[in-house]
Order: sequence, then structure tokens, then C-alpha cells
Amino acid sequence: MEWKRKKESVGIPTTAMPDIVFMLIFFFMVSSVLRTAEGLPVNLPQAKEIKKLKSRVDVSYIWVNKAGMISFDGQIVEPENIRNLAFVAQKEAQGNLTVSLRADVETRYEVIDKIHHELRKGQAFKINYSTKSAS
Repeated sequence: MEWKRKKESVGIPTTAMPDIVFMLIFFFMVSSVLRTAEGLPVNLPQAKEIKKLKSRVDVSYIWVNKAGMISFDGQIVEPENIRNLAFVAQKEAQGNLTVSLRADVETRYEVIDKIHHELRKGQAFKINYSTKSAS
């Protein structure tokens, strides 16, 4: 008589898998923080009428403080480098880039003018001037 061994199938129990997946999803939803615009501390000018951007998807932020320091999407830059960084951001946004300029009330206009000239030398960008509402 020959003895035949029965093949035992080794499997991973999957009955608790949906519970674990939902717990992980819930954990990451609660613990993650959406990225907000990071830049220099500025005191925005006031405006009587404000129009909000439709979407913040293809927006790059330029922050200018009263000392004239410029931050483009979170990194300190010189005015001459804005054109190159904006051109790269324009390519990533596939031509739909909006540049949001957040300048301090006390910023000298010559700094703003340098930023405008650099953006003009690059591609055609849509420029948004950020303000706070006059309450």
C-alpha cells in the first residue's frame, strides 16, 4: 500500500484585511497636513474688493517682505533667478501657471518692478496680487 500525502495549502488569512486597510486610511487622513503656501512674513495691503482664485492647483507664490527679500515657492531667491524658476513652474503647469505676488505693504516698488521685468522676460504668466480685505 502506498501512502499519498495530501497537499496542504498555506494561505494568508484575509478576513481582517479590510479592517486594517480602513484603519490605515483613517490614520493617514487624520495625521497628514495639507501643504499651505510657505513664504516670508508679510503684512498684505488692504483692498475694498477681492476676487479669489478659482483654483490653487497651478499657482506659484512669490513672497516679498519689507526688507526686499524674495521667496519663490518657499525658497529665497534673487530677482534674476525668478524668470528661470517661473519658466520651470510654467512647464510643470503645462502653460496654465498663475503667479501670486504677496508683497508687504512697506516693500519698495523697485523690488516689485524687478520681479515684473523678470516675469516679462520669461513666458506670459498670469499675475495675481494678494491682498487682505478691508473690514
